[in-house]
Amino acid sequence: MARRTFPPSIRRLDPRYMRTGAGLSAVILLIAILLRLPVLVVVDALLLGVSALLGTRFWLLCRPWPMIRKRMAAPMVRIEPEVPYRFSQAGATVLLGLAVVLVAVGADLAGWAVVAAVAIVQGIHALTGFSLGARLYELPWVVPGIYTA
Repeated sequence: MARRTFPPSIRRLDPRYMRTGAGLSAVILLIAILLRLPVLVVVDALLLGVSALLGTRFWLLCRPWPMIRKRMAAPMVRIEPEVPYRFSQAGATVLLGLAVVLVAVGADLAGWAVVAAVAIVQGIHALTGFSLGARLYELPWVVPGIYTA
């Protein structure tokens, strides 16, 4: 299958920027699970949702990457479009919202299992660079019109 092409106006970024945010998000979600704090899940969902809606430059959890990169003297790597990552963040936001609703109605086990699944997927992204949501973006039947416009 051919990879999607994006117009030059689409913001492009170093994928390690997103990996940093995914790692911090996974840590927040793990703390939320361990301490049973749904408010941390809501905060993480809001951070992801704002970034998915407005763009990755608004994802506060990515902010440490430029400082880390400078300290490591890490060279630039391939630059990728941000749209697949925003799609992934939108999916995580929906799942975390569902998890909060499940916990609120008393389905604690199901709610925290969804949070754990999102944390695991984000942890895998942070450690390996594989973003499940970004790969799902490549499937034509999954992509909503708002992300292809």
